[in-house]
Amino acid sequence: MKVEYNMEKEKRNLKKKTEKILKKYPNVDDLEYVLEKILTLVDSKPFNILTKNLVNYILKFNEVHPEEDIDIELLWEEFPMLKDAFVLDMVKDTSRSIFSRRSDTITYTQFGNFLSFNIGILSIKEEDPLYSRERIYNLSNKVMVLLDEFDKDIYLNTVDVNFFRSLDAVKWNKDAKKLFKKMVWVLLDIPSLIIATLFSDIISDIFATYRTTLTVLVTCSTVKNNRNIMEYEDVICAFKTFFKLIDADINDLI
Repeated sequence: MKVEYNMEKEKRNLKKKTEKILKKYPNVDDLEYVLEKILTLVDSKPFNILTKNLVNYILKFNEVHPEEDIDIELLWEEFPMLKDAFVLDMVKDTSRSIFSRRSDTITYTQFGNFLSFNIGILSIKEEDPLYSRERIYNLSNKVMVLLDEFDKDIYLNTVDVNFFRSLDAVKWNKDAKKLFKKMVWVLLDIPSLIIATLFSDIISDIFATYRTTLTVLVTCSTVKNNRNIMEYEDVICAFKTFFKLIDADINDLI
């Protein structure tokens, strides 16, 4: 069922939510910038296109690369990251489980959602989407290592099994987790306005993908900074990386 939103009113409501967060966390560096950036997503053309089409992009990727045609050993040989990631928790997540699981660590399913997000990012940037596994997995590797510096000409390590073990070992600073949850809920209000359909399966998929992608980015920031506790700065870095991917030029991604 379609919903007609008063967008100006909804924008004001979002603004109030961000102001409330900023008031509670006044000393977090760059928080004001990130909250303002969240608000711009309402009118962001690439974010609107991504949100409306992400599920279709993923379905198309699966059509181009049908599961029954995949030789898993060859795939792992070409893209070892996919095999190495199996050290992550293999618990099957639901779209709601990210904030209710007892463990802080990311799961293989959440890593898969991160890959799906990058399928969408490349699809909106390519004039004629290629659904290239090489491009998707290379971008994912680059973002996990470099985060918001993915567009810079920096020496790039390849993620390996030790990297994923490090991701599996991180834990939340409780206050940083509370901030992260508040920011994510504000961001997820925006896809609801864009899709504007009640009880939509698409909304559930979008929520799961955006939410878990941000979680993966937080953990990657923690590992990049040689820590095992996810702090405020990792939350900020995750959101900056998320925004930068949405706004990036195709040449920055490949």
